[in-house]
Amino acid sequence: MKKLFATLFFPIPLTLMLLAVGLLLVHVKWLKFPHSKALGRAAIVLSFALFLLYSMFGWYPCMKLEYKCEPLHVTQELADGAPYVVAVFGNSYIFDKTLPPTHRFQNVMSTRMFEAARVAHELQQLGIDYTVSVSIPIPEKFQQEFPKEYRLADARYYCGLFGIPPEKVEMIADTCINSKDEIHEFAKYNRKLIIVSSATHVPRLMILAKKCGVEAIAAPAAMDFDRNSPPNGRPIVQNMEYLRQAAYEFLGTLQYKLYW
Repeated sequence: MKKLFATLFFPIPLTLMLLAVGLLLVHVKWLKFPHSKALGRAAIVLSFALFLLYSMFGWYPCMKLEYKCEPLHVTQELADGAPYVVAVFGNSYIFDKTLPPTHRFQNVMSTRMFEAARVAHELQQLGIDYTVSVSIPIPEKFQQEFPKEYRLADARYYCGLFGIPPEKVEMIADTCINSKDEIHEFAKYNRKLIIVSSATHVPRLMILAKKCGVEAIAAPAAMDFDRNSPPNGRPIVQNMEYLRQAAYEFLGTLQYKLYW
């Protein structure tokens, strides 16, 4: 529901709806009520103002969200909380057996796997016990051709490039349909989690972990912004997608806080 709501209202659909309402109020003769034309003109102006604002500064909420959780620096101090589960939250998987294992993870998931392997490698170097546990849920219609063992082998191959032994890489049940399901599966390890996901998504997952009573450390991946050199405010379409991402995460966080 939150994904649908974010898509319908942020940012393009909202501006188009305002523009449509404004044009109707100004030009449709049977819509006659006090100040209809003035309200219509105001809606048109507001739609253009929002479009300009979104296209110039839509990146800002996303950047603020990314830096809510700092990148994880693995130090010997983590040994006090060992063992850990490096929990990789799922994203798209590409159903193409002609691709090498590393390429069957969609870009965002590939970045998450890279971060998980980096963290696991550093834990290993410091002699801290860990398990890498990956969520790779797929639609039921693909599960026969790409069973759990096949996807797990891909994850082990990827992590193996960083020196992670295959027995250290596991996969949670592929029946998860959302982050709440995933956090409950990861919690079954009864260990402290190192949560690996996109930088914009990790803050919401940390709130979810706290709500579930799961102790966790953030390890954000796939960061898009340098806070020391932010975008210069040029109007570009990509900024609108950043705003949609931020709206989706905000709605998810609000859901956890209000309806848990």
